[in-house]
Formats: sequence, C-alpha cells, structure tokens
Amino acid sequence: MSSPSTSLLNRTSQARHSAEGMGTPIAYSRKTTVLIRRNCSRIRFPTIVGAHVEPMGTIGVPPPDQPTVGKRAEDKIGTLPPERLSCSVSSDFLRFSKLVLAAMSSEVAAPRSRFSIREAKALVKDLSKPNPWIYWTDFLLTVLTGHVAFHVMLELGRLTELSGAAFWAAKIGLFALVAVLYMRAVMFIHELVHLPKEGFRAFRFVWNLLCGIPFLVPSFLYYPHVDHHRRKHYGTDRDGEYLELSHRPPSHSIAFILAAWLVPFAAFIRFALLTPIGWFFPQVQAWVEKHASSMVVDIFYTRGDFGPKARRIMRIQEVLCFLWCIVLVARAPIVSGQLIDGFLVHAYLLSVTLITINNVRTLGAHRWMGDGRELSFEEQLLDSVNYPYRPWFTELWGPVGTRYHAIHHLFPSIPYHNLGKAHRRLMEGLPPDSIYRDTIRVSLIGAIGELLQRAAENSRNKKKQATEPQDKKPNATAA
Repeated sequence: MSSPSTSLLNRTSQARHSAEGMGTPIAYSRKTTVLIRRNCSRIRFPTIVGAHVEPMGTIGVPPPDQPTVGKRAEDKIGTLPPERLSCSVSSDFLRFSKLVLAAMSSEVAAPRSRFSIREAKALVKDLSKPNPWIYWTDFLLTVLTGHVAFHVMLELGRLTELSGAAFWAAKIGLFALVAVLYMRAVMFIHELVHLPKEGFRAFRFVWNLLCGIPFLVPSFLYYPHVDHHRRKHYGTDRDGEYLELSHRPPSHSIAFILAAWLVPFAAFIRFALLTPIGWFFPQVQAWVEKHASSMVVDIFYTRGDFGPKARRIMRIQEVLCFLWCIVLVARAPIVSGQLIDGFLVHAYLLSVTLITINNVRTLGAHRWMGDGRELSFEEQLLDSVNYPYRPWFTELWGPVGTRYHAIHHLFPSIPYHNLGKAHRRLMEGLPPDSIYRDTIRVSLIGAIGELLQRAAENSRNKKKQATEPQDKKPNATAA
C-alpha cells in the first residue's frame, strides 16, 4: 500500500473518468455536505481521501493540478457509477460513510496541509550560522584518529602478539572503526559546498590536505552539488545527483550499490592517467572537465562552467591528486619490494566499504519518485527523507547531518551541527497535519525496501502496458 507521502507524489490523470466511472461530478446538497463533514470529522475536508469536493459540494475526481491521496481509496471512488451515489441524504450519506470507513480501515491517511516555508523559516531563522570551532574540532579529531587507527590496523601483527581468532577480531574491529571515522571525515565535503565563502578558507585547505587529496575526492568534484538544490533542476536531467529509480527496474538500484567496486579504479584512472594526458591534449582536458569531474550518481551528467576561479582550483587539486597517485604506485615497490602490498589492499577495501555505505545511504536519502519532470516545492520536500531516530546508529551511516536530508533541502544553509535542533523545532512548531512530518522514516533498510517495491511494481506495470496492444491484436483478428 502506498504511504500518504508517496501518494501525494503520484501524478494525477489528465482525463476525467468516463460515464461508467465518475463521468460527471455528483452534486450534493448543502445538508448532505454538512452531514458528511459532521459525521466524518476524522477525514479532512474539503479534500476527501482520493476525491475532490468542489466548493459547492460536488464530488468528482481531482483536477489535473491537484495531487491524489490514497490510491486504494481513489480506486474505490473512481469505480463507483453515478447511480450508486444517490442524491438522497440518507442513502448517499450511508454509502459514503461506508466508503470513508473502508478507506480508514485500509490505513489511508488524510491529506496533509500545504507546507508554509515562511512559517518553517521563522522557527529556525537563528540556526544558520556555522560554528568554526565545531567544524575544526570534529574534523581534526575524526580524520587524525582515523589515520592513526588505519596504521595500527596495518601494523597490528607487529605491534601486538595477537594470533588466530583474536587477531582477526581485532583486525575487523579496527577496520570497522576506520571505516566509520573515514566516512565521517569524507562527508565534510558536503558541508564545504554550503559553507560561506569567507571565513572557512583554511578549513577547506586542511580538509583537502588531510582527506580530499589522499582519498582522491578533492573538493572541486562536489561543486555540481548546487544543481541538486536548484528547484527547477531537482530531479531533472540537469541534476547529476538524481536518478528516476522508482521508475526503473530494481536491478538499477542494486547495480548502483555494486558499482562501489569499480569507483576506486575510475578515480585512479581519472587522476593518474587522464589528468596528465589533458595537459598535452586540450580536447581531452575539456572532455574530462565536463564528464569526469563531478561526484554524482548520473554517469551521463555534464558538468557546467563554474568560472575561472573554480577552474584554477580544479587544476591545482588535479596536480596534487596526480602526485598522490604517483606516491601510491611507487610506495609499494620501495617500501615492501612488491607491486601491491597490504597498504594498497587495505586502502582499496576501505574505499569500497565507504562508497558502498554512501551509496546505500543515498538510496535512502530520497524516495526517487521523480520521473524527469520539474517537481513542485512540496513534491521535492516529500521526495526527501529524515532519519531522526536512533542517532547512536544512524549517525554512523549518515554522519555530518546527512541523515537529515529533508530538512537540509529545506534550509541548505543550516550547518550540520544545528540540523537536529532545527528538526525538533519544526516538529514542535509546525501544525500536526504538516507534510513535513511525512519526511520521517525510522529504518534506512525499510525505506530502501519501499523503493525496490515501487520500482518492481512500476516495472511490472510498464511490461503489462507494453504487452496489452499485442494481446489485443490476436483477439481482433479472431473476431
């Protein structure tokens, strides 16, 4: 069954029902409308589950510009012929009451009110100032502890006398610790895009020095993230961080996760090979800048021009990444006499782990209900998800505010350390029927399961629609 927020995102049909369905809106008297309102107070009016109450009390299908709510209830209303909806007060009230109760028993919720951005902004307007001390302390403790733990993991056999099961338990424990710490350190790249240009220049430099360059994810790769926050770009082909996953086979979502095994090789090729080739062949450099210089999920995304200053930063960071690739290649033969040593193996496995965690997190960050068209503000809000519960766990896979993705799309300027407070204020200050409450999920795996279920259902429907004309042709011939 579709959730209320999912139903709100469904595009409504442009055609009215035929005479066999709800051909003409059924006119109700004022007395009937009052009775329905009075006796069905649990369902909000003038909009009823899956139906639309006209200003004069007529009931019909939703107009094209109004989203439908409650697919199952809509189907029940849509299939009732006009003669079934008698205009007598007693009969139509009785039938409609049964319909409302049936919808309620199917757990179809009442439609939410429209979201007031002005009201929400008033609740969080004092939370947009980032605290430099929090950024510096959090990042430095995280990344430096991660580096120390990584080298302890590499030298565990030499530093300790552990062996057998105890050794591998300690090794796996250190690997998990390093993965969590590095995941948090890397995700600060998201904050760099939203931080003010002035006042955090040193922080950007240190982040790239200790994290961005060594992990081959320099900050210039994330500049296109701003397209993801442009209202007219979100969910369209101009948004490199969006895929129509709800409208594609579930295998696309699975492939998105498994691609983590290839990304480290792609990053190495990009900086170790394509970067120096671009120095001698400007056409290659231009192609790389457009098609291989963005941290996105859509491999067909074309990067835009971010200006001469951004290009200079890109060139500097490219050179540093190239030099680091040379270090990675030369290190093993010099240090261990091997072409590939434990350092490279552990680095690769950690890279795959981090990318896998991030890809799984990304699948749960949105509902991916967009179909390529430009989405309304409310549709974009409902397409994003918050995970405010169980911070002891959600903060591990969604660090640095990434578990509050819906509120981040509402207010991108709010720093990560204030997102939890902002969410609590909105939950306390917004109306009980605010659609913001529909952005909340408890389980990441549950949200991804819903995505795969939607994708499978849509794929089945597409196949069914594709085969229907072929099924009708033999029947027509036989007739």
